[in-house]
Amino acid sequence: MQKKTTQITKTSPVASALSALAEFIKNKFSPKELELIKRTVAKNTDDLEFAYFIQICLGTGLNPLLKEIWCYKDNKNNLIMFASRDGFRRKAQENSNFRSLNSIEVKSKDSFEMGTNESGEAFVKHSFSAGDRGLTIGAYAVIQLKNGSRVVEWADMKTYNKGWNTWGTHPDEMIKKVAEVHAIKKMSNIQGIYTEEEFGSVQNGIVTALPSGVQENNLTADEKVEQLSDKQRKEIETLMALKGREMTKLLEHFQKEKITDFTNKEADEVVLLLKAMPDKPQDNAGEAIKPKRTLTTPKAEETTAKPIIKPRKP
Repeated sequence: MQKKTTQITKTSPVASALSALAEFIKNKFSPKELELIKRTVAKNTDDLEFAYFIQICLGTGLNPLLKEIWCYKDNKNNLIMFASRDGFRRKAQENSNFRSLNSIEVKSKDSFEMGTNESGEAFVKHSFSAGDRGLTIGAYAVIQLKNGSRVVEWADMKTYNKGWNTWGTHPDEMIKKVAEVHAIKKMSNIQGIYTEEEFGSVQNGIVTALPSGVQENNLTADEKVEQLSDKQRKEIETLMALKGREMTKLLEHFQKEKITDFTNKEADEVVLLLKAMPDKPQDNAGEAIKPKRTLTTPKAEETTAKPIIKPRKP
C-alpha cells in the first residue's frame, strides 16, 4: 500500500502579520518589502510598533527602503524615529510652493538680528567681516516660497552640540543641518521625527542623549491637548480583544500607565494600527485554533498490532 501524505501549509505569525499589514496599506509596500524594512531599518520592533512606523512612513512620504526614515529603540525602550536630511530636503523640493533653501552659521562676533516685523513676517539681519568671527553660537535656515513668504528657523549651538562624533569635528555643518531640518519640518508640518544631528549621540541603536526641550515620548507639550474620548477608549478595548492583544503590552509600548493617558491624536493612531493587524484566529467554538501538523497515513502493515508474548513462569 502506498504511503499517503496530506500536506498542510503553515504560515508563520510574522508572515501573516506582514501580509495583513500590506493588505491594509493597499500594498504600497509588499510583504517582502515590509519584511526587509523590519529586518534592516526597524529592528527589534514588535507588530504594533512596526505598523506604527509604517504608517508614519506613508504619512510623511519618506521611504524607509531608501534609508530616508528609520527607527531606534533607546535605552529606555522608547521607539524614536529618525529621518535623513536628504529625505527632508526631497520632501521640501516636492512642495509646489518651494523655491529655495539656504542656511548659514552665526558666530559670536557677527552682527545678527532675527525676529518678526509688524506684519508678522520673519526677518533676518546678518553681516560679518573677513577674519576671526569668534565661536559658533548657532545657525539659521531660510526657505523661500514661490508665493513670496518665507520660513525662518534658528538652531542654538548650546542645545544640540554635545561635542561627540561629527559635532566635535564639523560643528558648523551639523548645526546648519539642524536648522534646515527645523525649517523643512515647519513648512511640511512634520512632527515626532528627528534627524540624528538633533540628538547628542546614537550608538549601536541606542539613543544616549536628547536635546533640551525634546521629550522622550516624542510629543511636545503643544501636541498634548485633548485626551481620548470615551468612544475611542471603547473602540481600542474592543479591537484589543478582537486582535488578541494585551492591554498592558499596549500601554508599555506607548509609555502610558492607563488607557485614559492617551491623547485624542494618539488614540486615533492606535485604532488605525490595531485595524491593520490580523484578527486572532478562532475555530467554530470560538477558541484559538491550534497549529496543525503534517498528517501521514501509515502503511497497513505498520498499523497491525503485534501480539505481546509474556515469558512463562518457571
